[in-house]
Amino acid sequence: MEIYIPDKLPDDNKEYKCLELLNGLRALLISDPSPVPDGELAMAALALTVDSGSFNDPPKYNGLSYALEDLLRKDKLLTPLVDNLMGACGVRADREETLFHIKVPEQHLLSCLIILKSLLMKREPVQRELLPPMAILRLQIEDCNTMRNMLLASLAADNYPHGQYDWKNLSDLQSQDPENALGTMIHQLRRDNFVANRMHLCLQSRLYLEELEQMIYCHLSELPVNNSESMDTAERLDYRHAFRAEFHKRVFYVKSNNGNSRLDLAWLLPSVRQYYRCKPDKFVTSLLDQEGPGSLRLYLQRRRWTVFLTVGIDDDSFDLNSIYSLFKLSLTLTDEGSQHIDEVLAAVFAYIKLIAAAEPALLRRLYAKLQTIAYINFRFRTQPEALENVKHLVLNCKYYPATDVLIGGDLLLEYNEQHISEMIGSLNQLDFNLAITMNDVVEENIPMPDTWQKMWNESKPIEGLWLPEPNPYVVEDLRIFWLEQGQPQLSPGPQRLMNTNVCELWHRLDDTFVQPKAIFSFYFVSPQVRQSAKKSAMCSLYANLLEGQLPELLYPAALAGITHSFIPHDKGLVLKVRGYNDKLHLAVEAITQAMVNFADNLEECTLNTERGSLRKEFFDELIMSRMQCRDIRECLIEESRWLHIDKYKSIAGITLVDFKTFVQKFHEELYIHALCEGNYTEESACNVLNGVINRLQCRAIRDPRFVEDRVKKMPLGSSYIRCYNLNNQISNSEVMNYYQIGPNTTCVHAILLLLVVIMRRCAPKHRRDRLFIKVRLHHGIVGFSIGETTLETGEGAKGLDCDIELFRMKAKEIVRRLKPKSFVKFKAALVAAKLAPDQDLDMTSNRHWDEILNGDYQFDRNEQLADALRTVTKADLTSFLSGMEANNNRKLSIQVIGHIPTANSSANTNGSTDSPQSLNSSSNTDGDKDLGKRLSLVFLPRDDVHMNAIADIDDFKASLYTYPCTTSTPNSRKNLRVARLREALKRTAAQAEQGSN
Repeated sequence: MEIYIPDKLPDDNKEYKCLELLNGLRALLISDPSPVPDGELAMAALALTVDSGSFNDPPKYNGLSYALEDLLRKDKLLTPLVDNLMGACGVRADREETLFHIKVPEQHLLSCLIILKSLLMKREPVQRELLPPMAILRLQIEDCNTMRNMLLASLAADNYPHGQYDWKNLSDLQSQDPENALGTMIHQLRRDNFVANRMHLCLQSRLYLEELEQMIYCHLSELPVNNSESMDTAERLDYRHAFRAEFHKRVFYVKSNNGNSRLDLAWLLPSVRQYYRCKPDKFVTSLLDQEGPGSLRLYLQRRRWTVFLTVGIDDDSFDLNSIYSLFKLSLTLTDEGSQHIDEVLAAVFAYIKLIAAAEPALLRRLYAKLQTIAYINFRFRTQPEALENVKHLVLNCKYYPATDVLIGGDLLLEYNEQHISEMIGSLNQLDFNLAITMNDVVEENIPMPDTWQKMWNESKPIEGLWLPEPNPYVVEDLRIFWLEQGQPQLSPGPQRLMNTNVCELWHRLDDTFVQPKAIFSFYFVSPQVRQSAKKSAMCSLYANLLEGQLPELLYPAALAGITHSFIPHDKGLVLKVRGYNDKLHLAVEAITQAMVNFADNLEECTLNTERGSLRKEFFDELIMSRMQCRDIRECLIEESRWLHIDKYKSIAGITLVDFKTFVQKFHEELYIHALCEGNYTEESACNVLNGVINRLQCRAIRDPRFVEDRVKKMPLGSSYIRCYNLNNQISNSEVMNYYQIGPNTTCVHAILLLLVVIMRRCAPKHRRDRLFIKVRLHHGIVGFSIGETTLETGEGAKGLDCDIELFRMKAKEIVRRLKPKSFVKFKAALVAAKLAPDQDLDMTSNRHWDEILNGDYQFDRNEQLADALRTVTKADLTSFLSGMEANNNRKLSIQVIGHIPTANSSANTNGSTDSPQSLNSSSNTDGDKDLGKRLSLVFLPRDDVHMNAIADIDDFKASLYTYPCTTSTPNSRKNLRVARLREALKRTAAQAEQGSN
């Protein structure tokens, strides 16, 4: 038995061993010391490949391996056992291997390994009645292939195994051959190929390597051997003759089956697995696939000729196998692009010639950057789940030397100028397959037109196409500052570094995940957004337009692992920039500079296009019942809130002048909340925020009215607001009952969270999936909501409101009847959930960022809630419910009523001809504006049942008391907390006084 230790990265704490048994089976063993999460079983995963696939099928029986796969999958030896052990298993046949994979609890690994060995050694003849129908197999296999691959397979040379499968032949053999030749051939295929020296195994567990090694040696050494070379035909075939001459001499026209037009080029290359250390195909793919300035993709999209571009060698075994590789460039064309195929081809040819003419020194610099990106991404990647890991590594065991099985598939290990030059040279030849897919073509193939041959031979540089510069965002500094500072004890939450009338900056150095990553979060609060529904809609439009412009600018950053997102929020825009910290400041600088220059580069056509997209986005949300309920609830509870429909109707009136004015004023007065979390020093974080302020040149908000967060106090008793769903196609009614409690405290919040968990679990089974119960926190005012959906029959919404109310009133009885052990379990589960550690830096940052957005700054909220939950008793819950029922029942029922289906029902919405479909056909036309006028939300008047019905939101809100406001400036937060405490004390005193009476 031979043993090797594979190379691994320094941060990898798993232990590995490669070994080869005397019978030829090669195995990679992985011992994972990671602790098992609380409440979970220790799982082991196994993957085994057999070097047998459709390439090994006898010519007369092409497709036989897929019949064998079906038999193995349905075999009663392994699958029932794994299922009973709460595990998972499967088998998949491909062109060059058959893959088995198993995931089971660790204590059952040995028994599963023994059963797998039995399955591999099974040699009984196959009975005819067990064979799968070939028609079904054909659907299973060909569904996984594109029309493009089927065309290429039809061009395969004789005696090569990648041609099309003769399913009819197999079907005839199965149904007509009295000697059961098909079963006999499957038996022979299994006997010749399912042998140890054609197998590779990867096993991952928390067991020690010695235990795993002994397990493999004892049980898999018995597998038989077959030293015949007759089955290894693929490696002896010459890739240059894998396809007939028509492959590159003719152009193929294909009729589209999905309405899309495509232009596909494919170059025939040797199998690139032999170049795994350099990966020249990955390098060339990165040049053709880039999206930044000067790229082929951007050039074609700006002219509206293409929608998508995909390039490279697919991992699919048809494109990459032991015989050949197919390097493909596929362009999805627009209607306009279908009329400019000559120009599209000219651009493709010119860009390939551009790569071929590049200086070796430039290519080396570009490769070095790509090499660093691959290394950084691999080193700091999220660790794959065990089953996915072994399925990936078992193939590495087959194709790479033992020392490189862990890193050979992902890293660019060395620059090889010869291999890269050969790869580029192969693409720089008029020796590719060309297929054009369209709706209105007759399927045929013609000789390559002389004009296209001349276009290739005389290709000249095109203005607008150039190769990228070396990526400036690639990480160079991987220092971990917490380690450099001597691993100091840090506060659990962020600390405020800056606090001015324009901004605040919170910061926390990461001491948990210890990776060179950081996250910057910014909330640009502007008084403009809340001034009107139109300005609120323009804020969403601004976010979408920025998101549309930045990918081109930040494509190099995205390649280097830096991502961003712009999201419209209640009072402005939220920007998040995350990734490797070394060059994160460059991305923030580029984004803020793009904000400054935004209006200068905006064109009318771009605005019109994005307006149409935003209208569709808003409309899709408007016709969703639950979204409509939430929108109405938030508008009623919060003082400064615009209905979604008002924002939707305002979009049509947004002009270019209006929008540019809004953007200019948006930047003039801002308050910026910022959080920097991760591997970032305090000084650097302050420098980044100062740079943002200097670029935007913003000043303090002069009138704080539009950035103050005010919440309305709901009246005692029940209030109702009812309307019809805006879409006449929806027959379901949605009822959401919101119960407002008042100013939030940790104790009240804990009680509500526990109550919601108990109510969810104790709801009737037939309603459990339809009910949604949630604690609601609005700027320091807490409540909870219970919602449900039902089919509207005329009284559906009314009946559902009664059902929800009865269910809420039963809550006290549910708690009272709850057994002490069950109550303790509910509490323990909730405490455990609150104290569960964050899985990554994103989770931690999001939790802290939510506290900044809501203005509470309780960064230890989960710990406070856990402490409070431990002290909550059943008596506390029943007392809370009794007090709410007697003294503080403030219910708001939002009812979005569905439309009763009739024989004459149409796709109208709200009694008009507007529908989700009608919106798709209208954009920036008079008809589109008319749609906004006709679409209206009408609230139903009071009736005998709903005496407290709300017919006008503004009138209703004007009559309500307003809780003390919160603001986006820091000076009033202390006063806010005092006001909340006073309000809570008043409410407690009032309840005590009423209780004594």
